[in-house]
Amino acid sequence: MTHYISANPIAFISGMGTSEIIVIFLVILILFGPRKLPGIAKMIGKTLDQLRNASQDFKDEIMKIEDDVKDDFKTATMDAIDIPVVDDLDGEPDDGEDVDAKFEDSKEMEEGEREKEPAE
Repeated sequence: MTHYISANPIAFISGMGTSEIIVIFLVILILFGPRKLPGIAKMIGKTLDQLRNASQDFKDEIMKIEDDVKDDFKTATMDAIDIPVVDDLDGEPDDGEDVDAKFEDSKEMEEGEREKEPAE
Protein backbone atom coordinates (compact mmCIF):
# COMPACT_ATOMS: atom_id res chain seq x y z
CA MET A 1 0.00 0.00 0.00
CA THR A 2 1.51 3.33 -1.09
CA HIS A 3 1.03 6.46 1.01
CA TYR A 4 1.46 9.92 -0.46
CA ILE A 5 2.20 13.03 1.57
CA SER A 6 0.04 15.98 0.62
CA ALA A 7 0.71 19.67 1.11
CA ASN A 8 -2.88 20.05 2.33
CA PRO A 9 -2.93 19.52 6.13
CA ILE A 10 -6.45 18.05 6.09
CA ALA A 11 -6.00 15.86 3.01
CA PHE A 12 -6.57 12.71 5.09
CA ILE A 13 -10.26 13.65 5.23
CA SER A 14 -10.62 13.08 1.48
CA GLY A 15 -10.31 9.32 2.02
CA MET A 16 -12.91 9.22 4.80
CA GLY A 17 -16.63 8.71 4.43
CA THR A 18 -19.39 10.79 6.00
CA SER A 19 -20.18 8.19 8.65
CA GLU A 20 -16.52 8.05 9.76
CA ILE A 21 -16.35 11.84 10.13
CA ILE A 22 -19.58 11.84 12.20
CA VAL A 23 -18.19 9.12 14.52
CA ILE A 24 -14.96 11.09 15.05
CA PHE A 25 -16.95 14.27 15.75
CA LEU A 26 -19.14 12.44 18.29
CA VAL A 27 -16.09 10.96 20.08
CA ILE A 28 -14.54 14.44 20.32
CA LEU A 29 -17.86 15.85 21.59
CA ILE A 30 -18.12 13.14 24.27
CA LEU A 31 -14.49 13.53 25.38
CA PHE A 32 -14.37 17.31 25.62
CA GLY A 33 -17.99 18.38 25.96
CA PRO A 34 -19.92 21.04 24.07
CA ARG A 35 -18.46 23.95 26.05
CA LYS A 36 -14.81 23.25 25.15
CA LEU A 37 -15.47 22.37 21.51
CA PRO A 38 -15.25 25.96 20.13
CA GLY A 39 -11.96 26.54 22.00
CA ILE A 40 -10.52 23.30 20.67
CA ALA A 41 -11.57 24.18 17.11
CA LYS A 42 -9.95 27.62 17.49
CA MET A 43 -6.75 26.04 18.81
CA ILE A 44 -6.67 23.54 15.93
CA GLY A 45 -7.23 26.39 13.44
CA LYS A 46 -4.37 28.45 14.91
CA THR A 47 -2.08 25.41 14.89
CA LEU A 48 -2.87 24.66 11.24
CA ASP A 49 -2.26 28.33 10.37
CA GLN A 50 1.12 28.28 12.16
CA LEU A 51 2.08 25.08 10.34
CA ARG A 52 1.10 26.62 7.01
CA ASN A 53 3.15 29.75 7.75
CA ALA A 54 6.17 27.71 8.88
CA SER A 55 5.92 25.62 5.72
CA GLN A 56 5.79 28.73 3.54
CA ASP A 57 8.75 30.28 5.40
CA PHE A 58 10.72 27.09 4.85
CA LYS A 59 9.90 27.08 1.13
CA ASP A 60 10.86 30.76 0.86
CA GLU A 61 14.20 30.12 2.59
CA ILE A 62 14.96 27.19 0.27
CA MET A 63 14.12 29.34 -2.78
CA LYS A 64 16.35 32.15 -1.45
CA ILE A 65 19.26 29.74 -1.01
CA GLU A 66 18.66 28.34 -4.51
CA ASP A 67 18.68 31.87 -5.97
CA ASP A 68 21.88 32.70 -4.08
CA VAL A 69 23.60 29.58 -5.43
CA LYS A 70 22.47 30.42 -8.97
CA ASP A 71 23.76 33.99 -8.61
CA ASP A 72 27.09 32.75 -7.25
CA PHE A 73 27.38 30.31 -10.14
CA LYS A 74 26.62 33.05 -12.68
CA THR A 75 29.19 35.33 -11.05
CA ALA A 76 31.83 32.59 -11.02
CA THR A 77 31.07 31.74 -14.64
CA MET A 78 31.28 35.36 -15.74
CA ASP A 79 34.54 35.81 -13.80
CA ALA A 80 35.97 32.75 -15.53
CA ILE A 81 34.99 34.15 -18.92
CA ASP A 82 36.69 37.47 -18.15
CA ILE A 83 40.06 35.81 -17.41
CA PRO A 84 42.47 36.98 -20.12
CA VAL A 85 44.12 34.30 -22.22
CA VAL A 86 47.89 34.50 -21.90
CA ASP A 87 50.01 33.75 -24.93
CA ASP A 88 52.55 31.11 -23.93
CA LEU A 89 55.33 32.70 -25.98
CA ASP A 90 55.54 36.20 -24.55
CA GLY A 91 53.45 36.05 -21.35
CA GLU A 92 51.25 38.93 -22.49
CA PRO A 93 47.46 38.77 -22.61
CA ASP A 94 46.21 37.59 -25.97
CA ASP A 95 43.94 40.19 -27.57
CA GLY A 96 42.23 37.56 -29.72
CA GLU A 97 43.37 39.12 -32.99
CA ASP A 98 45.05 37.15 -35.71
CA VAL A 99 44.41 33.80 -34.06
CA ASP A 100 44.37 32.09 -37.44
CA ALA A 101 47.64 33.77 -38.41
CA LYS A 102 49.32 32.63 -35.18
CA PHE A 103 48.03 29.10 -35.79
CA GLU A 104 49.43 29.10 -39.34
CA ASP A 105 52.76 30.47 -38.04
CA SER A 106 52.99 27.69 -35.47
CA LYS A 107 52.20 25.07 -38.14
CA GLU A 108 54.94 26.48 -40.39
CA MET A 109 57.41 26.44 -37.49
CA GLU A 110 56.62 22.77 -36.80
CA GLU A 111 57.02 21.87 -40.47
CA GLY A 112 60.32 23.72 -40.60
CA GLU A 113 61.59 21.84 -37.55
CA ARG A 114 60.62 18.52 -39.14
CA GLU A 115 62.56 19.39 -42.31
CA LYS A 116 65.68 20.17 -40.25
CA GLU A 117 65.63 16.81 -38.47
CA PRO A 118 67.93 14.23 -40.06
CA ALA A 119 66.20 11.39 -41.88
CA GLU A 120 66.65 8.07 -40.22
